[in-house]
Amino acid sequence: PARARAASSAAPFRREDAVKALTTGLGRPLYGLFFLVPVLALFIGGFDLLHRAALYPSESEHPSAAHEWAVNDDWWRLPVTVLLFAAMVWLHVYRRRLLTVPPGRVRLWSAGIGVYWIALLAGTALHVAWFVIVQEDMPSEAGNHPLLWVAVPLTLIGAAVSPVLLITSVLRIARA
Repeated sequence: PARARAASSAAPFRREDAVKALTTGLGRPLYGLFFLVPVLALFIGGFDLLHRAALYPSESEHPSAAHEWAVNDDWWRLPVTVLLFAAMVWLHVYRRRLLTVPPGRVRLWSAGIGVYWIALLAGTALHVAWFVIVQEDMPSEAGNHPLLWVAVPLTLIGAAVSPVLLITSVLRIARA
């Protein structure tokens, strides 16, 4: 009886250790705010940028396909921003319940964290690319948009960090 009691009492500690390991590093969805805050700034500043693009049309007779996409098809910016914020909040709230849910849901949450980081990287890259394409195709008299100071550092930091985050996210999904 003493041996059985000792063996059964070790299980919660192993579960706590496993959940603790899953919730460190990329297991903290609030770290995504380092990407989401600039994405929100680019989303809000994008309205002014589109207004400038309308005031100062491209000097080219045939604007590039990328410019046409960026100026005419910007419907995706709001849903992507809202979904990324909603996913971050939901994953953070559910993270607090991981010790009380079945192990299958813990694995599903861990895979969801991996998908969240991949979607966050893709959404950030789309927003930055959209911003840079619209900004670069405007004539010089339009001037640089103030949010270019957000887009350039985000591009540089993202280029350095994204490969590591992508590999770690894929490994997390594979292990789940």
